Amino acid sequence: MQSTYDRKKSMRGKAVLPSVSSDLKTYDEIYQIFCNTGYTQEIARLFAKFFVDEGKNPSNKDIIQAAELYDKIRDTQKSLYYLGMLKDKKLNHSEKFDYCVLMLRVISKRGKWRDAETFRTQNISFLQTYAEKTTPERKTSLYISLALADCAAKKYKQAFKMLKSADYKPIGKRDTVLMEILITGIYIYACAEDTEVSRAVSVSVRSTESDDVEYDQWYFDWRIEEAEKALQTAIANAESGLKIAGEFEFAWCIDYYKKRIKDASRKII
Repeated sequence: MQSTYDRKKSMRGKAVLPSVSSDLKTYDEIYQIFCNTGYTQEIARLFAKFFVDEGKNPSNKDIIQAAELYDKIRDTQKSLYYLGMLKDKKLNHSEKFDYCVLMLRVISKRGKWRDAETFRTQNISFLQTYAEKTTPERKTSLYISLALADCAAKKYKQAFKMLKSADYKPIGKRDTVLMEILITGIYIYACAEDTEVSRAVSVSVRSTESDDVEYDQWYFDWRIEEAEKALQTAIANAESGLKIAGEFEFAWCIDYYKKRIKDASRKII
């Protein structure tokens, strides 16, 4: 969630207006709750209520942030609802980038891989061009969304390639972007593991009439073991990353990422 300081800075001269000053006070009250609790249903509901649902002419950025907050708590239906408000609105390049990255991420997480591929094709030229001009953090968010789109389509090798394509350089302490990359990697491995097991079972079933039953069983066990090893390595990498980048801004972050790691290993992202 954007800090009150950053929100005020983005408003520049507008902050002196009484209505804007009142909005900043309300925003800060919500942000202080966020500092203590993290991403919750209450945070998403309060922000959406005051700055979108009941707000007069809500800004595109506020609508995007409402959608982002709901995505953070895995309410993708609500996230899509707010993103839908922007479908026919004029967005500047920065807003369009954030909108597209979030839309691609949400529909991919919902498993709508055909919709994700269509949306990606329609916007990839703009996204890649803009990504080269923006911050490493925002560029990485794009490649994470692209990786999730590939994962939804069961293109796991391509998904890992997308994560690497971000070419993100870790910054050490408080590196939340690194954690997002590692957690996405776990999720992809977990999804790929199921596919690998299914393929191994399929091979085993097809080879029941084979003369070399012993080899078939070895191959079956090997495929499953290799998939499990890859997943466990990804989990270990994320846990190590959490120790390295463990001095986060908020006290709840450690438990939040521990849960995210466990959830990702269960194909929950």
